Amino acid sequence: MQDRFSKWLEMRLLRRATAPAVTTHIAEAIIFRHGCPDTILSDNGTQLRSSKLAKMLAAHNVRHVYAPVHAPHCNPVERTNRVVKTMISQYVDRNHRNWDERIPELQFAYNTARHEATGYTPAYLIFGREPISPLNRETAPSAAAAPPDETRRHLEEAYELVRVHLARVFQRQEKYYNLRRRQWAPKVGEWVWKREYPLANKAAAFNVKLAPKFRGPLEVRRIVSPVIVDLRDKSGKWSRHIHVQDLKPAPAALASDVNEEDNDTETNTGENDIEDDGSTETETDNDENTEPGDNDNNNNETKSEDDDRAED
Repeated sequence: MQDRFSKWLEMRLLRRATAPAVTTHIAEAIIFRHGCPDTILSDNGTQLRSSKLAKMLAAHNVRHVYAPVHAPHCNPVERTNRVVKTMISQYVDRNHRNWDERIPELQFAYNTARHEATGYTPAYLIFGREPISPLNRETAPSAAAAPPDETRRHLEEAYELVRVHLARVFQRQEKYYNLRRRQWAPKVGEWVWKREYPLANKAAAFNVKLAPKFRGPLEVRRIVSPVIVDLRDKSGKWSRHIHVQDLKPAPAALASDVNEEDNDTETNTGENDIEDDGSTETETDNDENTEPGDNDNNNNETKSEDDDRAED
């Protein structure tokens, strides 16, 4: 767990990453220690999508957003995880059984080291001072506290510099990322192919290398951000928070065929409405805001009304 602004890091050891354990650690290490954040960004693990965690965050008015699937570069803490793994690798024995023994020391070392992106240590940006460690006790400045107004002024100046530094880092990363990204942005209503990430299944004789690389076509139903979209296939199944790096435009001929099928379906539905004297309304115009399963309920209600008329 890491603060995106100060880069302050909190590490907790879990034997099993269950929903109750994750919820407890987030509450104890973040909310009840540093206060309620405005937003928490996480991956899509089942323990992070649990109702228990959702209820706890809602009770503290914390917004929870998820990184797109199969796009770890959208979650800044993934880069920190790589740094932490490198630090742990320097202290493990050959059998790697004691990898967790120095987690507190490594966390302290990370939080008291100057971060390249901010130019300050995470500890200073959180506490307004540099903690005294066993290594710098002799050379540490006097423990006399600075006047509150002076400390506040220094922190405000530091925060402003951090904002400038982070903006520069973001622009640099954006520049290099855009060099490898094609100039294509999906639009609502457009049909696309989605990259698949299947898992091998020996029992079912399923080989990943022989599986299709893309699935589709799927329709873009919502633009979450310039690089994240929600998709839905012809059967009504949703694929949410998909990064554009895993999409490619569907061929125009295939997209037109799909649209023709949809038009035929709408035409048939309209004829049925005329026969029913307009007593039944379809939901095709509003299905953009309809969750999966809502159309099924509407169809079931329509069928039941038709059956009642047939009996009469």
